[in-house]
Amino acid sequence: MKPASAICPGFTPRGSYTMQKRISLTLAVLALFTAACATESTYSPLANANAESVQSERERAEDADSGETLRMLEAAWQTGRDQQKPVLVVLRTDTCDRCALLSHYMSDPALRERMDTRFVVLDIDVGVAVIDSEGASSEAHLPAVVLIDSREPFDEILASDQLVTFLPSNEEPLYDWIENILQYSSQILALQ
Repeated sequence: MKPASAICPGFTPRGSYTMQKRISLTLAVLALFTAACATESTYSPLANANAESVQSERERAEDADSGETLRMLEAAWQTGRDQQKPVLVVLRTDTCDRCALLSHYMSDPALRERMDTRFVVLDIDVGVAVIDSEGASSEAHLPAVVLIDSREPFDEILASDQLVTFLPSNEEPLYDWIENILQYSSQILALQ
């Protein structure tokens, strides 16, 4: 079995700081993914919201249909299982400029056809930016792509902290990034 760095040179972290940063970014994206699956709108619509507005937004969110994202994910997983394709989950938010650019690229008919041929594509709006305790915005971790192997049981996927996640660097052109994902994704899933 080849290491992932031998297969995916475009995704090789450089140096221990970069590796540590990639791990923390991946964990942040997985947290966003889990939160999006667990509840629909549990985060404040204001990036710099105070605790009262966050609590008020969370209370309103309890009344919303909180399982919609989870149902969409399960439906995509089932479709992928039926069609023997992995699921490509795109995590984004409407307030993220790079997310809007990625959506524009993904609407290109040639790219979309290649994606739809190889994947069941699920676009998830994770809501609005969330500010963590250190003042960092979750928007910095978006867009992100999570690959889900539809051969795995759905419950195991939800419980896993080992999902294949792609995060573009700030300098990387998004079109090249999505092309790299298309090029290397089948090899990465084979390594699992």
